[in-house]
Amino acid sequence: MPPRKKSTWVSIVINLLLTFLQVVGGFFAHSQALMADGLHSLSDLLSDMLVLYANRHGNRHADANHPYGHARVETAATLILGTFLAVLGVVLLVAASRQAGQADALQTRCDELLRDDELFRAIHVHRSHAQN
Repeated sequence: MPPRKKSTWVSIVINLLLTFLQVVGGFFAHSQALMADGLHSLSDLLSDMLVLYANRHGNRHADANHPYGHARVETAATLILGTFLAVLGVVLLVAASRQAGQADALQTRCDELLRDDELFRAIHVHRSHAQN
């Protein structure tokens, strides 16, 4: 096995392990940052697979259906990876904005509960003084 191909396979194994651990860890820890990092590792995994595919098919010689060879496979693989990364970025942006909206709503609700608690205490103190 050529060294470049071997290093790609090592990268695939490591990125597969990283993806799994980061996504599962992020899910259980409720960490959007860890989940995002896991999805980034997934994109690296996809990149490694596309490298293997492009190297295998891009080096084929010309044939009847492809008189100029298969070199454009590498360009198509790059386009696929770029599209995947753009879509992943939009998905993460939307998820982060939704979570930020939920955090604002949660903060507003906590503020309301604190004000209600303060109002309850003020009424309770006022009644205690009125009864004495």
